[in-house]
Amino acid sequence: MACACSTRCPNRPNLAERRLHINVTDLFTRRPKVSLNLPMAWVALGLRLGSRIKPEWGQIDLDEILRTIDAEAAGRIVEVEHLEEGERIEIFVD
Repeated sequence: MACACSTRCPNRPNLAERRLHINVTDLFTRRPKVSLNLPMAWVALGLRLGSRIKPEWGQIDLDEILRTIDAEAAGRIVEVEHLEEGERIEIFVD
């Protein structure tokens, strides 16, 4: 159930307590190929460091992306099936 708070919901973990999950599964065997769980604080740090290495990332408002992730409810960001490679890719935040 979504929170109706006008500000950040006190019951939801803050960005530092949340995790980004990346799962890659073989479509045929259903076996996991990759299962990566990263603290969002590490993701934020990686994005900021990456923006210094890749100048074109400077056009992206990374703080806005992180604020949006922090403010939104947890859940799936991306789910893709790559039929040629036989993979299912799922990215979500909790």
